[in-house]
Amino acid sequence: MLQVIACDDSRDFLKLLVTILGEYEEVYNYELKEFQDGKELLEYCKTNPFDIVYMDIEIGTSNGMDLARTLKKINPKSLTIYISAYDTYYVRMANAEPFRFILKNLQDIYKFKLELVDTLDAAYRRVKGKDIWTYFYKNEQYKIEFNKIKYFFSFARKVYIISTEELEQDFFYGKIDDIQEILEESDDRFVRINNRTIVNLTFTRMKGRKKAVIGNKEFTVSPEYKENFKERGSKYWGRYWNIL
Repeated sequence: MLQVIACDDSRDFLKLLVTILGEYEEVYNYELKEFQDGKELLEYCKTNPFDIVYMDIEIGTSNGMDLARTLKKINPKSLTIYISAYDTYYVRMANAEPFRFILKNLQDIYKFKLELVDTLDAAYRRVKGKDIWTYFYKNEQYKIEFNKIKYFFSFARKVYIISTEELEQDFFYGKIDDIQEILEESDDRFVRINNRTIVNLTFTRMKGRKKAVIGNKEFTVSPEYKENFKERGSKYWGRYWNIL
């Protein structure tokens, strides 16, 4: 069962947040916890599992972005969704790895609810590995879950999908640059390591300073992608990210 947390220092808004999220506990099979204080939230997360966290960017005297960075270290795979009445935090937010941002819009509760439920569905699919990559070959559509993709490899205008299962169609025509752009907007597990390859961090480790390893296969990490690969891997795996 997933663990979802709602945290806001406004009692009235927290009540609204919990009421809306509570409507979907059975739909997505999760347990909902609520906190009005950032320090209490942190103490809880140190000793309890958590998957998805909805929080205000400012929680009393606590900085929500600092708190989110700490939570990410405790559980690198957790997702944070910021909720704020202000939209001036985007630059600082980028360094705290938010999954989504929702503007507090209490003038239109219906719209706020739609955005909240949309992020809940997206976060659920991400945590459960239900995000889907859709591609086409000869006018036929094919799909594969992101969590089954080990890496994408480009060769001669074809992009091959190497996965944990045998695919009916394992390549499509496309550009690795376009795939990188799409993935960077939708899933932080995927990172480019050279001109031809995008890997899924779930399956990947570093070997020395110039190699990426997936199973028994080694890839050269190009100099222009090395620092990003190392940084993204450290953020995704936290203390579990080791150089082999």
